[in-house]
Amino acid sequence: MLKRRFSSTLSIIFMIAIILISFSSGALFGSYILPPIIKAHASLKFRNSPPIGLNHDYHGEGEILDTAFNGQLYGGWLKYSKIDSIDELHQQIQTMFMPASFFKNAYNDLRIFRYQNQMVGIGNTKIFSVTYKINNKLYTGYAYFKKALSEESKCAALIIPGTGENQSTRIISNDLTNYHANLAEVAKRYCDLFVYVKPNEDFLAIHNGKEKLKYTFIIDYLLNNGGSYSSLYLVHTLAITKYLMATYDKVVLMGISQGGKAALLNTLQSKPDAAIICSGFSVLTKIIQKAGLDQIVIPNVNKDYGVDKTREIINESPTRYLFTYGRQERGIYKIESEEEYSCKFFNDLSNVTCVAHSFGHTFPPVIVDKFLSSILSK
Repeated sequence: MLKRRFSSTLSIIFMIAIILISFSSGALFGSYILPPIIKAHASLKFRNSPPIGLNHDYHGEGEILDTAFNGQLYGGWLKYSKIDSIDELHQQIQTMFMPASFFKNAYNDLRIFRYQNQMVGIGNTKIFSVTYKINNKLYTGYAYFKKALSEESKCAALIIPGTGENQSTRIISNDLTNYHANLAEVAKRYCDLFVYVKPNEDFLAIHNGKEKLKYTFIIDYLLNNGGSYSSLYLVHTLAITKYLMATYDKVVLMGISQGGKAALLNTLQSKPDAAIICSGFSVLTKIIQKAGLDQIVIPNVNKDYGVDKTREIINESPTRYLFTYGRQERGIYKIESEEEYSCKFFNDLSNVTCVAHSFGHTFPPVIVDKFLSSILSK
């Protein structure tokens, strides 16, 4: 009898112990889970507060800002102050918002508001800017500027840079290791030189003091909100071109690769005296196209300015065109240099010159020089 009571007492004690341990474990588990949940909500309001609890690796806004920048700064004067918060980053990106639909008729729709030159610390280079209004919104486009070798020049050449970091500075500095090579020097023999500067490039970089903002924080955001980075910078170039057309006797647009395509899209609206499109157009894009988000992306651009529409506009345009393709290239432009699909496409147009050259993905200086001489000597 005594043994039974003792055994029963032990069972009761054992059960109570299990209940107490289970309750303690639940309390401990709850204390581990709860603070991060509370902190996650609190961070929306106090995002700059120091981390609380066990999650010491949380960095507040740094969770975004620490991964937003990795591009190389060009090393000179920067127009914008460094970014210290998400709000500042958002405001800078918002300055690049332009509805993609603005591009279609931009040249006719925009109005020049003001323009100016200012000095910048790259030799005798100046920064040119034009502020314009389109659909009741103000924007400003920028370019490097250098006088022509001849002080009597009444011609302007606008170079639109291709893909790559800080290309405008490399172009204006005559960086021969760059694929634009000495395009600026060739143009400057004949014309006052303007080299367009894209948003988030060169002195227009959005930065944290050490590195430039990634385009993954720009391209998708603008597209998903109805804008387009490509549309924005192309409309900037159209505004600059409109100023040049009203100021100079003759205007030439020039570009290689993405810059060549941009120059072509510009000229289809602006109709300058001449356009030099190096590896920037192919009839093959009508059936196949390979490109990333770092290339020109404008919704419906092929509907408005596709291959057939391009030919139609060029046929009716006063602009003289030079298209070039390199036999040392790869991919679509290699095919163009060998099969001459685009050259044959334009073959019966009197205002188009089409040439395959022996170089790679660059511009042929002798061919470009000869073309400029024939256009600008008249």
